[in-house]
Amino acid sequence: MAADKLRKVGSTGAVPNVASVKTGGRAVGVFTMEVNAGGLTGWVSGSSVDFTTYRLVGGVVTAKTDWTGRADPGTNTITDMQITNGTDVGNLANDIVVCIETSAWINDLVTTLLQLFNADGTKKAGSITSSMLVDAIISTIKLADLSVTIPKIALDARKQSLDIDGSTEIVFSTAATAPTAIPGKTIIWFAP
Repeated sequence: MAADKLRKVGSTGAVPNVASVKTGGRAVGVFTMEVNAGGLTGWVSGSSVDFTTYRLVGGVVTAKTDWTGRADPGTNTITDMQITNGTDVGNLANDIVVCIETSAWINDLVTTLLQLFNADGTKKAGSITSSMLVDAIISTIKLADLSVTIPKIALDARKQSLDIDGSTEIVFSTAATAPTAIPGKTIIWFAP
């Protein structure tokens, strides 16, 4: 399963616990890992999360590997593990498991943002299209002058004209001839 591109580092308002690999460890090529009871408290549950595993040998960090996976604090299990940096050397009992930002996490975030923004932070031209907009959310004030065309104006089928100010009327017609004059009104006629 491919990792989500936008991932939280921990649960909102919680500091993720540092876990340790449960007795028995994890063999190379096995992408599920059990950790100590309560070790995943504060980890995001149900979506991809980044984490690092390593072991301390004489106070020196060894066997460091960055991963994504799905944490389940209820079962103290991480599933769907995928390496993002390092080599799968398996995990021994008591190896350290830390939910932390990794280079893969920030690279995925930046790659996703670069689809909408230029590297200088300005919005990319054309990165937000009309298909992305929710219906009926654009107000008149947001429309540029002369940006609405006749085919985009929806009128009630019974009334094919707009009275502008009592003395000017805009008529929308599919007829090939101009509408009948109305005394005291200026008629602006839009035909096909």
